[in-house]
This record gives sequence, structure tokens and C-alpha cells, in this order.
Amino acid sequence: MKGFYKRLQIYLFIILLFSISLFLLLTNDRTKLDNNPFSSAILELAAPVQNLTAKTFNFFRSIVDNYLLLINIRKENLLLKKRLKELTYENQRLKEMKYTNIRLKKMLDFKQNISFPLLPANVIGMDSSPLGNSIFINKGTAQGVKVGMGVVAPEGVVGYVIRTSRNFSSVIFLTDRSSGVNGLVQRSRAKGVVKGTIAGNYCEVKYLLKEVDVRKGDLMVTSGIGGKFPKGVVIGRVDKIENRPDTLFKMALLIPAVDFYKLEEVFVVLSSMRPDNNTKR
Repeated sequence: MKGFYKRLQIYLFIILLFSISLFLLLTNDRTKLDNNPFSSAILELAAPVQNLTAKTFNFFRSIVDNYLLLINIRKENLLLKKRLKELTYENQRLKEMKYTNIRLKKMLDFKQNISFPLLPANVIGMDSSPLGNSIFINKGTAQGVKVGMGVVAPEGVVGYVIRTSRNFSSVIFLTDRSSGVNGLVQRSRAKGVVKGTIAGNYCEVKYLLKEVDVRKGDLMVTSGIGGKFPKGVVIGRVDKIENRPDTLFKMALLIPAVDFYKLEEVFVVLSSMRPDNNTKR
């Protein structure tokens, strides 16, 4: 224990001596050119300590500066992320407006080229059954919609109204096997009846006489017979032709022009004609 106190006294004496020497060095008149051995010794001892002190100070100052810099960078990063989200949302909104304008322009152009009165409607839902062959629209009897009226889109025939309420209606697709529309081959003017199939992805063109000119890729349009659809509305393209030796007719498979599962807006063809029986499920 005595040895410890003795060493402590020596250390304190050295520190005191160093402090006094350093004080003398710092308070020395710097205008005098004095390079005596004592001041040189003090300088030799004090310089490394000052260097270490300066490095230590700079080290901690750099830590503080870097910490503050990181805080500022983090704040800027959060602001940039927020701005990026805002710009992304704005970009998506503008894209949606662009696509909506394109669709509405197509509908306007289509309506201007049709002589029948058309009622625009929005698709608000789809049949949730396994076949999913119908949609729901936001127009009903209050707007003049009746069961059996034809429904079209700028791309072509959609189907028929099968149920109505005051402000809503259910529309069955052309591909449903209970649907049907009179059509003709645009190129050769051959007539047939386009019916839905069990599969629901194609339509069949029935009652085509064997001698008529029908080829794969031919476009079929509505014939205007029956009054439910204007003449010349696209139905689809012929994909396959089958000749049946046991009948007077040949049958063709048709790919509909409308992508029914991407419909957002449609037109109801306003008509006072009563629905045919083949529009009932």
C-alpha cells in the first residue's frame, strides 16, 4: 500500500511539473527569440501531448460530424422516399387517366358511327359462378333498359340483358350457350347464327350452307336481322371450319372479338322489341 502511494506521489509530481512547464511555455513572450535548453525540453515533451490531444479532439469531432451528417441524410432519405411514393402515385393516376381517356374516345367514336340509340354503362361486377358468363352494369329500368336488349362494346358484341332492376342489370355473354345472334361473313356475306358453346371460350356459327364461301380468319359481323344489334358490329373471327357430311350445313368455330373479362364500359342498345326466347336462361 505504501508503494502505491509513493508511486502516486511521483505521478502527481510529474503531472504538476509538466503542467507548470506547459504553462510557462504557453505564457512565454512569443516575440522573443529564445531557444534555451529548458524551453526546448518543454517543447519536446509538450508537442506529442498536443498532437495526441488534437488527434483525439478531431476524432471525436469527426464522430459527431458524421453522426449529424447521418441524421441529415436519414431525414433527406425519408423525404425522398415520401416524394417518390407521391410521384409514383401521381404517375399511376395519370396512366389510369390516359387509359380511361383512350377507352372513352373509342366509345365516343363507336357511338357516333352507330345509328341505333346507345346507353353507356359501367361494368360493376362479374358473375362469381364457375362459368362466369355474365356481368353486372349500373343501368336498369329507370334508364330504359329492358330484358333482351343487346349489349355492345367498341370491340364488338358483348351479349344480352337477361335481368333488370331499377338501377342495375345482368348481362349474359355471347359465349354462353343460351346466347345467339344473327351474323354474316363480312368478306363473302354468307349468313349464319352465332351461338355460345358449353366451353364458353368459343362461339359456333351454325346454319352455314355448304356451298357458301367461309375461310379461316374471316371476320363475322352482325347482320342487323332481329333489330337487337345494329348491322355491322363485329362479332369475331372464324378460327376453324367443319364440314358435316350428314347435314346440309357446315359449322365454324368463332373467336369473339371482345375480351369479356377486361370490360369496364359497355353500351346497351336501346330497343322496344321484345326479347327472343333464346335470350332466356
